[in-house]
Amino acid sequence: MSRVSLEFAKLPLVEVTARWSLAQPLPLSVSFLHDLIGALPAGYTEINDIDQITAPPGIPTFEVSTPPSTYGVTADNIKDGTSLRVERQLLAITWRSKEDDDGELRAYPRFHQTLQPALKALRNSIVDLIGEECVIPSVANMFYSNLIETDNEATFEDICTFLKDMSFGPIGNSDKLHDVNLSWRNGNLVDLRIQCRASYVSNQIENAYGFSLLTSGGTAFSDPTLYSEKLDLVHDAISDVFDSLITDEANRRWARAGN
Repeated sequence: MSRVSLEFAKLPLVEVTARWSLAQPLPLSVSFLHDLIGALPAGYTEINDIDQITAPPGIPTFEVSTPPSTYGVTADNIKDGTSLRVERQLLAITWRSKEDDDGELRAYPRFHQTLQPALKALRNSIVDLIGEECVIPSVANMFYSNLIETDNEATFEDICTFLKDMSFGPIGNSDKLHDVNLSWRNGNLVDLRIQCRASYVSNQIENAYGFSLLTSGGTAFSDPTLYSEKLDLVHDAISDVFDSLITDEANRRWARAGN
């Protein structure tokens, strides 16, 4: 487990996804989904059909022709803001930042305390229904998306306020950010990615400028019994990258514990 402590009071985190891709398709018949809904982990009571392949921020979405009722299912936990998702070759859990009934942003419920246990419980529920030999995780992925506000349209200088080691010669003098994308593989065979992209939101009240920061990672594995350990490995690799990436100013603005 990573020894990095990433506790923030004001982190602009908007979405987190953890998932396993499966080596073979699940038998997503209507009867199977009916049985699965009855076996979902406690708290996941809001059930929705999936009508398209969904993806984390920054990843394209592709429509599919398979009827929604036989393609998959999502289940929402109103209390902690997480959603479980089952597709033909995917088990996933996503948390999105939303306001609670008092207008306060709901706190991220954490990976080891909430996301990982719920995702493992989902896998175990499916194993109980169709057998372990039919549920074979082969890839573990995680995605973290932050939305960082700036006073005006985001520039490269704004990135350097929050992120260090991001010097790329002539673009350091740019007056507007479009997109910065880095990807690599670490020594533990985890593929990692950092993406910064300009963001602009306009509504009737105000214009909001900034940039999105996506940190993601994934690893493939041939031994399906390692599904939990591999997801831990990806989580820890992303945590280490985020810790090494953010500046002291970012730690201050986001009220990191111990700073």
